[in-house]
Amino acid sequence: ILEEIVFAGQVITAQSCKEGVLLSFADGAFGLCAINKNSVESIWVHKDINTPKTLDYICSKNDKSILCLQNNFNTDVLLIENKTGSLIQKFTLGQLNLKDIQFLKSTKNGFFICDSKKALEFTSDGTILFEATLPSKNKWNQIFYTEKNQILLCLKNWELNSFVMNQSVQNSKI
Repeated sequence: ILEEIVFAGQVITAQSCKEGVLLSFADGAFGLCAINKNSVESIWVHKDINTPKTLDYICSKNDKSILCLQNNFNTDVLLIENKTGSLIQKFTLGQLNLKDIQFLKSTKNGFFICDSKKALEFTSDGTILFEATLPSKNKWNQIFYTEKNQILLCLKNWELNSFVMNQSVQNSKI
């Protein structure tokens, strides 16, 4: 063990990014810690985000991250700048159950998230690019989202289903 780090609160989620490690805590606080001169230090911490809810998921893309929190039946998303912790945008994605998240990743257009009932891709400003209702969870085990805008469902009967979610057509001369 090189260094033991003790936090005052319970860590709920952690996500590495180029600036360090983003952490969210059970009391709703979140922050960034990083290595500086061979020791870990807290870069910034937000203790009040105007909600008593905990941040359930963090996903990073480039120099920004989204932090997802359950707000009754809706999912609120905070878009922050990793380096400073500045809030860039706050928006609501609608009804997603964060206790049932199956997959979350950054995409070339923004972010993809799904629970066992619904999948969607959205941009950093909260614009939903597509939203899809998924088949019953008792039919599939795993879900993936590809760079070609396809949802892949691994079914329990060993089949693989693929759905194109976002398609564009461009004019070109042959």
